[in-house]
Amino acid sequence: MSLLAMSRIDHYVVSDEGQVELAEGAPDGAMAAVQSIKRKCKIFRDKEGHETHREYDVEIRLWDKPQPLKLTGRHVGLYPNRVEVTGKDGGPIELAPASTEELLARHRALAEATE
Repeated sequence: MSLLAMSRIDHYVVSDEGQVELAEGAPDGAMAAVQSIKRKCKIFRDKEGHETHREYDVEIRLWDKPQPLKLTGRHVGLYPNRVEVTGKDGGPIELAPASTEELLARHRALAEATE
């Protein structure tokens, strides 16, 4: 996961032959952060049909960073899936009994506030 999180496009270089390689100083295993590589080759010819040179158009796509980081954070408990609510000093939540009139009054107040 750290390779995905810390990967940068300058960890990669494209050779004269259009091959993607690790740049000097790139971490070992940085190629694991590459999702895909698209390579197009244009061949240029002279009037007689002889090849004069080639140009390579290379697209490097790295894996998405936010999702693996989110999953890692959830795994170590940074983003809990649930939240527990407790009462005073970690005890149960105490509910005070309310009469029907009090509940109706609260309902009316909420309904008026949302209008």
